[in-house]
Amino acid sequence: MGASTVSIMVPTYNQAGFVQRAVESALAQNWPELEVIAVDDASTDGTVEALREYQSNPRFRLFRNKRNLGRIGNYRASLKGHARGDWVLNLDGDDYLCDDGFVSKAMDIASRDPRVALVIGRLQELHQPSGELILCEANKDQPATRDGRDVFLSLPRDEVLPYHAATIYRRADALALDFYRCDIESSDWESLFRLMLGNWVGFVPDVVAVWRLHGANTVSRARAKDRIANLEVVLGPYEHACAGGFFESGVIDDWRHKMLLKRAQMDAFALFSSGDRAGYRAYLRRMRKLDAEVASYVRSRYSVAKRLKRFLKAGSKQREAP
Repeated sequence: MGASTVSIMVPTYNQAGFVQRAVESALAQNWPELEVIAVDDASTDGTVEALREYQSNPRFRLFRNKRNLGRIGNYRASLKGHARGDWVLNLDGDDYLCDDGFVSKAMDIASRDPRVALVIGRLQELHQPSGELILCEANKDQPATRDGRDVFLSLPRDEVLPYHAATIYRRADALALDFYRCDIESSDWESLFRLMLGNWVGFVPDVVAVWRLHGANTVSRARAKDRIANLEVVLGPYEHACAGGFFESGVIDDWRHKMLLKRAQMDAFALFSSGDRAGYRAYLRRMRKLDAEVASYVRSRYSVAKRLKRFLKAGSKQREAP
């Protein structure tokens, strides 16, 4: 049996200033059975022109959507319509790989254990415009392989996070699970969390990818309604776990509660800090229906914050008074 083939998908939209680095980092991978697929989502800048420079490379293929499908729609089109590999890595057009051997290391792990359906490496964040690189703590000190159910239960602790640019997954399993079914910010995690169940997870101990954080990232622009919709990143895997009978009810219910609490604290902080009071209240109403205890905790925490803010503001006015 020959070596597994790997598709690196580079979905992109209006990323002319970034996409060449993404493609070049993908083409630099030393795995022999590799294809790099760039799928442009009807860009209006020079993205397509930048990508055409690579068309002479036999490992590169370029596609352009006739109409804009949106970020998640483009993920689906790339996976279902264009990728041909046994395994897939999704590399957004503004991110890049920093380890030329990542695919080879991942495929070595997968070839030694057929139970493995995804392999995860470590990640760095590149903050712009400062240019600061920050190493993410997740995925360090992991064994070469680990039961996916165990990894799944560790998710509330952020011990393991399957960052899109640093995760290679088996394409047949992804198609069977209807990857990228949810048009939400964390559609990748919703899919990869489900893939963990019933499979094993492999780990590459090295830093393999760079996630570029800038003002145009979806995560930096999330509104209240998007954050509410994104709770499916918890609910979808929870329902999948229940339907598959992977855990006892008490165990999976506790996982759901912890995951909702983690999401709620991050989302509430973002909404509260941005001054979106209407969005904050709408988020709490939705959370109250999902987990009243989580909603109560978040509400009490930010009630204290509001009182402290008013107290500090009042003190400042008193000091300024003649």
